[in-house]
Amino acid sequence: MSEETKKLQRNILLLLIIGVAVSHILCWIMVNEINRRLPPSQLNNLSTIFDNWIPYLGWTFIPYYLGNFYMSFWAFFIVWKLPDKKLLRAVYTYSAMILTGALLEIAVPAHSPYPADMNSIQQLIHEKSYSGPYACFPSMHVALTVLPALILFSVITSKWIRLLSTVLAVLIVASTLTLKEHFFIDTLAGVIFSFMFYGFWRLDFKKLFRKQEKGWKYGNTKRETI
Repeated sequence: MSEETKKLQRNILLLLIIGVAVSHILCWIMVNEINRRLPPSQLNNLSTIFDNWIPYLGWTFIPYYLGNFYMSFWAFFIVWKLPDKKLLRAVYTYSAMILTGALLEIAVPAHSPYPADMNSIQQLIHEKSYSGPYACFPSMHVALTVLPALILFSVITSKWIRLLSTVLAVLIVASTLTLKEHFFIDTLAGVIFSFMFYGFWRLDFKKLFRKQEKGWKYGNTKRETI
C-alpha cells in the first residue's frame, strides 16, 4: 500500500471520528428535547437507597467537567494510536454505543437528581451550555469515560499512564454521583454499558466468521466422507 493511500485512509478515519463526536452531541440534544416535552409524571425517578448515602460535594465539578476533555481529547489520542482496522472497529463501537444509549434514554425517560443548593459554577455551566436533566439512563458521561480507559490498555504499555488514566476515569465516574448529575443506577448502567461495548470492540467478526466457515466446511467434508 502506497503512502498516499495510507494517508487517505487515515484522513477518512479522522472524518469518521469527527462524525462520531458530532453524532453524540446531536443525540444528546435530541434526547433532551424529546424528554423535556414530557409531563413530569412520565419522567422516572431512578433513586435508590445508595443515593441517600452519597453526599453532594460541589467541588467535584472539577473532575466532572474534566470528563468532557477526557472523553474527547484523551479518547481521541487513544483511538488514534490504534491500527486502522481496530480504529475502524472503535468508530463502529462508539457509534453503536451512542445510538443505543440515546434510544435507551428516550425509552426510559428520567431526570437527574439536581440539588436545590447547586454549586454556583455548576449552575452557571448548566445555564450556558444547554445542559438539562433529561439525558440520564444510562449515563453516557460515564460510558464515554470508561470505554477509552479500557481501550487504552490495548494501546499504552506504560504502567504510570495506565494508572493515571484509570484514576482519572474513576474520579470522573464518582463525580457524576457526588455532583448529583446522575443517580447511582444511571452511573452503574453507564459502566456496564461501556464494558459491553468494549467486548464488542474486542470481538473480531471477520475472524469469527472465518472460524465458523471453516467449521462448516469441515463438517460438510466429514459428512461426505462418511
